[in-house]
Amino acid sequence: TYLQQAIKRSSERTLDWSNIAGYYELLGESLKITGQFEAARQAYDNSLAQIPAEHVLRRAEIQHKLAGTFASQHQVELAEAAFETALLLLGSEPEDQHSDWQRTWLDVQLDRLRLFYFQARLDQMDELIREIKPTLDEIGTPQQRVDYDHQRVALSFMQTRYVVSLETVKIAEARVNAAQEAGDKDELVYAHFLLGFCLLWSGDPQSAAGALSEGLNLAEEIGLARTQCLCLTYLTIVHRLQGGTEHTRMYARHSLEIAQQIGISTYIAAAYSNRAWLDWKDQQFAQAERQAEKALSVWGDYQYPFKWLAHLVLLAIKLDHGKLDQAVESAGALLDPKQQRLPEDVTAALESGIQSWQTQDVEKTRQYLDQSVNLARKRGYL
Repeated sequence: TYLQQAIKRSSERTLDWSNIAGYYELLGESLKITGQFEAARQAYDNSLAQIPAEHVLRRAEIQHKLAGTFASQHQVELAEAAFETALLLLGSEPEDQHSDWQRTWLDVQLDRLRLFYFQARLDQMDELIREIKPTLDEIGTPQQRVDYDHQRVALSFMQTRYVVSLETVKIAEARVNAAQEAGDKDELVYAHFLLGFCLLWSGDPQSAAGALSEGLNLAEEIGLARTQCLCLTYLTIVHRLQGGTEHTRMYARHSLEIAQQIGISTYIAAAYSNRAWLDWKDQQFAQAERQAEKALSVWGDYQYPFKWLAHLVLLAIKLDHGKLDQAVESAGALLDPKQQRLPEDVTAALESGIQSWQTQDVEKTRQYLDQSVNLARKRGYL
C-alpha cells in the first residue's frame, strides 16, 4: 500500500519522528477499518516506538487508538488495561495545551463508556456520562458530541433491558438524517445500523431489515468490516424472528464468516446460536444442542444481552429430553436482569416455572416451562 511504501522510504532517509509515527498511525487506522486488528495493533505499537517519552499527549493519543482495537474485538480486559495506560500517560490536566489535553481525555472516556456497555456496567456508565458532560459542553467536537449521544442511547438500552421505545427510534432516525446532511459516509453506515437495531427491538423487524440492509451495503462499499459484521448478525436475527429459515441460514453463514475473519467472538457465538435454532427447526436436536452449548461456551462470562438466542433452544431441548433441572438452569439464565427482557407472557411463564421449582413442585415447573417454550415459539423467538 501507499502507506507501507512511505514507511519503507522513511527508513531509507532521515525523517522527523512525527512523520514516521504519523505514517504508522494512518496504517493502523486503515487496518482497523478493514478488521485487521492484530496488524493494526502492531502498527500503533510501531508508532509509539517513534514518539519520544516526553511527548506524553501524542503517546496517549496513539495508546487510545491501540486500546480501541481491543475494544472493537470485545476483548474487554485487554481494552480496559490499555485505556488505563492512556489515562496514566495523560496524567493530570496541564496548564498549557489545555483544550488538546481535554479532547484526548474525552476520546478515552467516550471509549471507556463503550467498554462499560460491553460489560453491562450500568452504574459506572451512568456515572461516567455525568462526569464528562461539563468538559464535553465546554470543548467537545461535533464527533465527540455524536459519540456521547450514542452512549446515552446505549445506556437507555440497558436501562430498559433492550425493549426500545419509539422515542429512541426517533433519535436513531435523526442521526441518519444528520449523517446524510453532513455527507459523512462512515457515520451514515453506523447510523443505519443503529436505526436497524432500534427498530428490531422496538418490534418492527420489517423496517429493521431495510435499515440494516442499507447499512450493510454501505459498509461493504467502503470496507467497514466491523459494521458489516454487526449488520449481518442482526439481519440474521431479524429473519429468525420472522421464521424465515432460508434467509436466516444465508445470513448466519455470512455473519459467521466475517466474525471469524475479524476475530469478534461475540458474533461468532451469535452465529452458532442461530445455527442451533436452524438445526432445532430441522429436528436435528443433538446438533442443535451442541451448537447452542458451543455458543454459550464462546460467550463465557461476556455480558452479551441476547443469550436467549441459545438458551431458548436449549430450554426446549432439555424439556423434550426430560432434563428438567437443566431446563430450569436455562430458564434462570433467561431471567438474568442483564439480559434482554423477553415478551411479558414468556417472562411470566419462566418466572412461574422458577418459583414452582423452588417450592419443589416438579409438575407445575414442567407445565410453566412448557408454556414458556410454546409462547416463545408463538412470538417468533423459537
